[in-house]
Amino acid sequence: MGKGDDPNCGAGAGAAAMSITDDAHEAFRLRQLVEAGAANDSQRRDLAAAERRLGGRVFRVPSHQVADLRKLVEKTGKAALRMGAEPAMLRELDTVAEAAELGGGVKVARDFTYLVVANSDVHAGEGWRFVGSLIHDLRGDEPTSKLRQLPGTSEINLSRFEGSDGRCEHCNLNRRRLDTFLVQGPDGEVRQVGRSCLNEYIGSDTPEKAAKHAELILGLVDKVDTATRSGGWGGGPIYTTGRGDHPRGWEKHWGDPEEVGTFESAQFLAFVASHARREGFITRRKELDGAGRATATVARESLFKAMRGEDDVPLPETDDHQYAKDALEFARERIAAKPSHMRSDYELRLSHLLSGDRVSPQDFAVLAPAIDGWRRELERREKAASGPVSKHVGKPKERLDLRVTVERKFHGQSASGFDQVQYHLRDSEGNKLIWYSGASAEMQQGGTYDLRGTVKRHETKRDEDRTVLTNCRFEEAQPAAA
Repeated sequence: MGKGDDPNCGAGAGAAAMSITDDAHEAFRLRQLVEAGAANDSQRRDLAAAERRLGGRVFRVPSHQVADLRKLVEKTGKAALRMGAEPAMLRELDTVAEAAELGGGVKVARDFTYLVVANSDVHAGEGWRFVGSLIHDLRGDEPTSKLRQLPGTSEINLSRFEGSDGRCEHCNLNRRRLDTFLVQGPDGEVRQVGRSCLNEYIGSDTPEKAAKHAELILGLVDKVDTATRSGGWGGGPIYTTGRGDHPRGWEKHWGDPEEVGTFESAQFLAFVASHARREGFITRRKELDGAGRATATVARESLFKAMRGEDDVPLPETDDHQYAKDALEFARERIAAKPSHMRSDYELRLSHLLSGDRVSPQDFAVLAPAIDGWRRELERREKAASGPVSKHVGKPKERLDLRVTVERKFHGQSASGFDQVQYHLRDSEGNKLIWYSGASAEMQQGGTYDLRGTVKRHETKRDEDRTVLTNCRFEEAQPAAA
């Protein structure tokens, strides 16, 4: 059953839905206390009452795992129907976001969905029912056991069976059993019974089928419970604890830092800004050319080290955080001004990230260049304020003679697939010129040349007028005669 099947959904159901979410949160908290052996009788009764209201046992799993669990429920349901038993049901409740503040003030957030595995009465004859099982681990010198309890039996205290060996309370033999079952009789007593003794103990020929049904449901509970425990942060609530500059260190059982959730975009960019301020911004392409490690990679590692509470990590300063916020605001303005049909694949991915306030580690490299883009914009603004403003030069098809300086050049390919070089030039009056050259001879970045070319068109980019040239010829500028 999904959210749409919830009878409390719809108009006027806000208070009821809130009550269900609160019940789920409280039931999950009490379940954690029970499993930790820290619950008293009153808390056990409260847990049973909450699960009765919700109709089953409550779990909290990372939202991205819900789809896989739905498939598992469908699979176990078909197996139950084949044996003529009632299939287990999974009900989705609300999705909540939880955040943790970790080392270096890094905040991590993740979406969790509350699920209810519906109560299932597994009857094994008149007055008899299965309430759980024990899985026995015979490895090692001291065998251990794991207690599993069926949904709908929370009111029964099974704590006396924790750590029990494979002894059957019917035949009183302690054999090397892989599992034993917990069966409640007509008198309300729960006993541990071996698989081979079930028929004789209960006195009918139905227990074996009921045991298989119980195993199906317990197997589903195990899978959902595993998803809960693997959900980062131990599957439990997050509470920030103070410990100097590192409020909380990273713990291994929370899982891989790259999969724990999402991060505030501005916070990750603050790490990028911090590293770029000290070492300069290095793109992935420059990294391949041997310029050093990419800034996005180094910032990512620094963020994860800060999360783990390592003390040798340079944390972003106040100015870095402000720089990151300004970079995000500028990137959003810039991408919004460009029609979607004119955006490159990278710009489409970037616009998706900029539509929210959080970013996953898989998209760090997409977002990181926003810091370098803001740096270039600040440089452009500084030049515009201190020097002459670029203007359009000449008229289309007009032939011009200019003395230019090469600011930047880029190697690439034309739309036809031919090699070309894109030159960004500046004339003596500060006007910006662009030339796409397919010639084998190249001008050097930083060099000054006498250039003759034809005006192809005028354009404006980033609030700067530019003149695009074509059919250019050039020679190195000669110093003026004394």
